[in-house]
Order: sequence, then structure tokens, then C-alpha cells
Amino acid sequence: MIKKALLTTLVLLVFYSIATQFINKNFVANNMNERNFIKADQVNYLNLEGKKIIVGSSIAHRLALEGRQDFHNLSLEGKSALTSMEILIEQGIKPKMLLIETNVFLPIDHDLVDYSTNIIFSNLRQNVPILRVEQKPSRYMMPIMMNQGKLGKVYVGLNEMVKTVFPASKQVSQTQQVKNTVMPKVNLPDLKRQLAYFEKQGTQIVFFDMPAGCNEQHTYLAKLMRENFPHIPFLPTANCADFPTSDATHLTQESAQKYTHFWLKEVEKIEK
Repeated sequence: MIKKALLTTLVLLVFYSIATQFINKNFVANNMNERNFIKADQVNYLNLEGKKIIVGSSIAHRLALEGRQDFHNLSLEGKSALTSMEILIEQGIKPKMLLIETNVFLPIDHDLVDYSTNIIFSNLRQNVPILRVEQKPSRYMMPIMMNQGKLGKVYVGLNEMVKTVFPASKQVSQTQQVKNTVMPKVNLPDLKRQLAYFEKQGTQIVFFDMPAGCNEQHTYLAKLMRENFPHIPFLPTANCADFPTSDATHLTQESAQKYTHFWLKEVEKIEK
């Protein structure tokens, strides 16, 4: 009886793992935390050695690099490059090039780092796909439930009501600068330690600041990086007025495509 139950469970797990490979990934429940955990998972089973890796926040997360196998975007929403780099260091990954977004420098999220680098569970997720966040059942079942029958109609009705009450914000003009009187603090000791690690590994390090709303804090952080790390090159800064955002910080889809085209050209010029 026990053997039969175990065999049935194994068969179902194998079937589920195979079936999820054929589901349209756009038709999946997704949120910021899930996307971050998925990226933290991927470090365990994707071959990132020798790639050009982008680290940063939700701002750099918008880079449109689909189809570029030579790049990997490890930018984490609601986090910053410090957390992404700490994951790479703990995993012992040596990128060919490390492209660091300087718009935001939030403290290291050690919980996410521990999740990604836990020896036992990271090995399990590497070898048993169903244990990964991107393959958990709720990510597939919720969209199906929300698009079927009465529950789906209720969901659509509520969604339309929210859109009516809270209409989507219009594109924000870049000429309307965001004024910030308090400049952000950066954990420079952590950053210096991380940069020293990658320099010792022979990784080419490049800073870049994205045209994210002509924000004074972003300009301040870029200047701070130039002052503290003058030996690390910066990609040319794009004119923020040419790249509209949706919320004064994040590029619209069209702006992201346009900026990525500019960004890739500059990366090619500086690549060794």
C-alpha cells in the first residue's frame, strides 16, 4: 500500500514537472516577491559563469534583454545591487562582466541571500524542479481559477471597478524633476568589500545610472560612486528627458526598449 502511494506520488510529480514546461509563462500568477525568489532560485541551476550579469533594483529590472543569452539580469525589485552581488559572492559565481545600476543602494537582504545559498535546499531545488518557486502549484492554479466560471466573472468585475476608481497613472514628464531633500545613505564598506571580491576574480566592473525620472537622489548616488571608485568606468548617462516613465521612476515599456538599445551599444564599446 505504501509502495503504491509512493509510486503514485512520484508519477504525479514527474507529470507535473513535465506539464509545467508547456504552460505559457505569461499565464501565471506573479508578484514582486515571487519574481525575486525565482531569480534567487535561478542562480542555483542556470549556468551564469562567464556571463555579463546586471545587478540592481526594479529600475534595471526593466532592461529589455529577452533573447540575449550572453546577459543575465539579476536585478531585484525592492532590493538593490548589494543583495544581488552578495548572492553571486556566496555562490562563488565569476561573471565576465558585472554591470551595476547605481540609482538605488538599499541594504543587503540577508534573508533572500540565505534562501538562495542554503546548501541543502539550494541543492534540492537544483535537482528537483518542482521545489522551485517558479513551479509551485499556486502560480498555475490561481490564473486558471480566476479565468473560469463565476469566480472569474467576479474577479474581472472587481478588476474593472478598481481601474475605474483608480485609473492608471499617465506617463510622467521627465522635465518635472522629483525633488528630494534627504540624500540616501550607502553602506560603502559592504560595497567596497563586494567590488574587491569581483576585481580579484578578474571580473570587468562597470557602473551605469538609468534615466529614471531625473531624480536628484540618483544623480547624487552616481556622483558618490564616481568619487569613491574613480577607477571603475561609467556608461554614458542618457538624457532622462528622452525616456518617459510610468511613475517618475520606472521606464515605460517603450522607453525601456529604447534605452536598452542605447545601453547595449555602450556596453559593446566598453567590453574588453
